[in-house]
Amino acid sequence: MSTEPRLYNVHKLEKIALPTEDGCVFMEMATINYCEADGNYTTVHFLDKTRIVVINTLMEVLSLLPKETFFKIHDKHGVNLNQCKKFDKVTSKVEMENGEKLKVARRRIAEFKEIYMNPNLGKD
Repeated sequence: MSTEPRLYNVHKLEKIALPTEDGCVFMEMATINYCEADGNYTTVHFLDKTRIVVINTLMEVLSLLPKETFFKIHDKHGVNLNQCKKFDKVTSKVEMENGEKLKVARRRIAEFKEIYMNPNLGKD
């Protein structure tokens, strides 16, 4: 039997460990709708409209998620790009597939639009 450590390809993982006050919760990344900053905490909103509070900042949570799928649209929100349905240029809001509308910061609009015009932008 080999004593070498087993190596895992973390780029193939479909779940993420989200740290909570009493441990962590393992959730599928594809089920995340968006993340919302709340000081040093982040509320993660899921497609089924459930949510959990994570004991990390929004930036820390987004750093754990694939950058080609998740994008920080505002100091308060990071979205799953696969769940964006529509962008309203009058209100500067993105409508998510579940109907929720989130503000896109003025300074992030051009980059947000560019992602959809150039789908390879966030890939290494």
